[in-house]
Amino acid sequence: MSQYFDNQATVCLPCPSNCLICKSLTLCTVCLSGAYLSTVDNLCYTQCPSRQLANNQTATCQICPYDCYTCTVDGTCLSCNESDYRQLDPFTNRCIAMPKYFDNLTQTCLLCPAGCAICTSLSKCSSCVSGLMLTNDSKCIDSCLIRSFINSVTQLCQVCPYDCLICNSDGLCLSCSLLDNRVLDSVTSRCIPMQKYFESFKQVATLCSSNCTLCKSSTFCIICADTFFLTADNMCLDACPVRYFGNNATQKCQKCPIDCYTCNFKGECTGCD
Repeated sequence: MSQYFDNQATVCLPCPSNCLICKSLTLCTVCLSGAYLSTVDNLCYTQCPSRQLANNQTATCQICPYDCYTCTVDGTCLSCNESDYRQLDPFTNRCIAMPKYFDNLTQTCLLCPAGCAICTSLSKCSSCVSGLMLTNDSKCIDSCLIRSFINSVTQLCQVCPYDCLICNSDGLCLSCSLLDNRVLDSVTSRCIPMQKYFESFKQVATLCSSNCTLCKSSTFCIICADTFFLTADNMCLDACPVRYFGNNATQKCQKCPIDCYTCNFKGECTGCD
């Protein structure tokens, strides 16, 4: 039987089983013929442990890929361990994650978040169990959140158009949010800007200039507030520019006669140039 010298005990002690040469009770360096040296625990085995493969050329126990329970010399999985929550894929010969588990590139697969049928991480579902729906942020929920709707074909929650608070599967608005400065147009089923706000093609409608009651943009007024007049370039002013007068009936700046520099609402000149 092979031995090694123990410096502490100052005696020769037997090597571990199947060792030809060793340095301690836990460290073999050369194995007996027919045995294999494990690179995991540095012991010799006549049959390599699980997750290791006998390499006859090097007389070592070669480590299998992390997903395999047993494997071939080229790293193909032959069998999987259910305790790792893995099953053999007959097409790829890899030990893949069981349903409701995901491969985190370690030996044991991890459990998916609640409600997931398939997932890629602890926070991302790819599909949901029956009765639940997948959101845009990869969560499984029992009903779609505000501003989203269930797609009956894909069973995924899809985002509503930006103007809707609640919408149907056709993308038509069913209700609007006053916090978005929008109201429902019953004809178009769109959430349109409230008075004094304009469409900026974002969730929240934008406030018009303070002089405007109705506008297309921050610089384009359509109707002016009381005591203001709409100019030809769609601004609302409290006094019309020269050669114009304020028409109180239309709340618009109207041109004076051609000979007037300033005029009154009757079209009579009050100043000349």
